[in-house]
Amino acid sequence: MVRETTAELRARLDALEAENDALRARADAAAAEADDARADARAARAEIDDARATLPLDVRDSAPKRHRGRAVLAGALIALGVLLAPVAVVAGWARAELVDTDRFVSTFAPIAEDPAVRAFVAAEVSTAITEAVDIDALTAEVFDGIRTLDLPAPATRALGLLEQPAATGLRTLVDSSVRAIVESDAYRVAVNEALRISHAQIVSALQGDPRSTVAIGNDGTVSLNLGPVIAEVKTRLVDTGVGFASVIPEIELVVPVLQSDGLGSARTIYALAVAVGTWLPWVALAFLALGVAVAPRRSRALLGASIALAAISALLAVVFSIARVLFLGSVSPSIIPTDAASVIYDGLVQRMIDTTVAVAVLGACVAIVTWFASTAALPTRLRAFIGDGLGSVRVAAERRGITTGRFGVLLHQNRVLARTLVGIVAAVVLMFGRPLTPALIIWTVVLALVVVLVLELVQRPDGARVAPVDDPVPQAG
Repeated sequence: MVRETTAELRARLDALEAENDALRARADAAAAEADDARADARAARAEIDDARATLPLDVRDSAPKRHRGRAVLAGALIALGVLLAPVAVVAGWARAELVDTDRFVSTFAPIAEDPAVRAFVAAEVSTAITEAVDIDALTAEVFDGIRTLDLPAPATRALGLLEQPAATGLRTLVDSSVRAIVESDAYRVAVNEALRISHAQIVSALQGDPRSTVAIGNDGTVSLNLGPVIAEVKTRLVDTGVGFASVIPEIELVVPVLQSDGLGSARTIYALAVAVGTWLPWVALAFLALGVAVAPRRSRALLGASIALAAISALLAVVFSIARVLFLGSVSPSIIPTDAASVIYDGLVQRMIDTTVAVAVLGACVAIVTWFASTAALPTRLRAFIGDGLGSVRVAAERRGITTGRFGVLLHQNRVLARTLVGIVAAVVLMFGRPLTPALIIWTVVLALVVVLVLELVQRPDGARVAPVDDPVPQAG
């Protein structure tokens, strides 16, 4: 009786193994059929291309004639969008700096707090005070008053020896006091407050207000009024007991910091930036989108537009680097030290450079994704390889009873909609995420691709259902 039961169990196991082998064979056949279907699709595409090549010229050229107008229009729109992109970057930066006070302060406060700029401000203020106050004359007047006291001859001779060191000491006191003020935390607070006031002053300068602290001349000279800083130094010196500081007059020190012929039209540029800075980036984006939409071959148009956008953004970054060299060469070290001038330039254009690099990275990412989704031979093989790998993982999981069930089937039926939604979410993040940085762009694209891969894995094509392997049969006790 025991031998018969064992034989029956062995027969049952053999039957189960045979059934399992049959299931594996059907799964392998389904995968082979999928490969054959993809090969047939590629062959059909090749046959269509060959058939078009054999058509008469008049018939073959009729379709391009119908699409030629759309292609020209698409090219013009894409070209306009690409050419407007760098202008939009500069206009958007200019409007943000001119309209948003917090943005203005965050841009210029680090510049004013840089050690090179602090040293420049301290030197200018000290020079202005010593030129406005004749320290030698004041010292001589004090010592002459002491001499009238009928001092002994040795004391009078000693006074003569002390007069010049006293004048030098006063100059040193002024320099050290100015440096202490400029290097203190109070300077940082004062700079932030002054920048908020200066923001209005710059707007006034661009509008031609003669009361502005910052002035832009018709010859393109930008000047900075350091009178308020000198007044603060005078107050601090008087408070610390430096008596002669009370005779420091009200000084209107106007320091030219930049001269450029192009700045003569700054007021016109200001009005234009305020007017178009908000909507010009959206106009450029609309031109690009419309150009791709009306193109006969949208994928190629999108690929070309993204490559052109990345290229012109990279070119703009190069222009900023060249402009830096020209700017530093145009500023005389006698007016402003080179290290301070470089800090000022870098602080001014850094946000524009960041935006330009971000747009270049965005264009490159869109170009890569568009190329990967195209019908070219290499991306087609790559997609097939990835699809086969995901299919193998899906089949192996279903053999072990891991399946997404009806949800996977529904997801497969709506896979195009799911991919579109992922693309829309990524586009919204990139359009409204601020600041737009290369890191934000790259991570958004990477996460979107990961989500698409997960969706491809969990979907359940109708022809890929594989029955799970039955549980082992328990041995008879």
